Amino acid sequence: MRVVFAAVAALLLASCTQPAEPPVSAPPTAVAEEPPFELPRPNVIVEADPPPPFTYWAPEGSVIRNHRNPGLWVAHLNGQQTIYFGDSCRASEWQSYIGQSLSSIPPAPAGMTIRTYCTTCAKTDDLRPDRINVVFEEDTRLITEIACH
Repeated sequence: MRVVFAAVAALLLASCTQPAEPPVSAPPTAVAEEPPFELPRPNVIVEADPPPPFTYWAPEGSVIRNHRNPGLWVAHLNGQQTIYFGDSCRASEWQSYIGQSLSSIPPAPAGMTIRTYCTTCAKTDDLRPDRINVVFEEDTRLITEIACH
């Protein structure tokens, strides 16, 4: 009986000891992925603080300022305004389609909305920052703009 008691006690004590610390390893280093193409960088003046993550959407020569709503920016040029919602719809990933035929746009991935319209066509002005808008020339059907708005 003492032998059984001693064996059980030894097992209980062994299970109470803390395991050895795992070896310390260096944290993984993040590798930034390079985009497969260069985003356009128009010549603009950025007065916004914080600045927008991208400026590909702004007209050449415009001044970018903060919108009254945080997270929005406005490009001002010759009395015209272009509103930018940031890259909430991931339009930066679609910029390589500019200059290509409208038929080159793939179907929208699950959970994504794509709206296409021509530069001279009527469209609704509802603002949906999660929607990709693909603008094309009616005659040539070439894509001229891809943006979130």
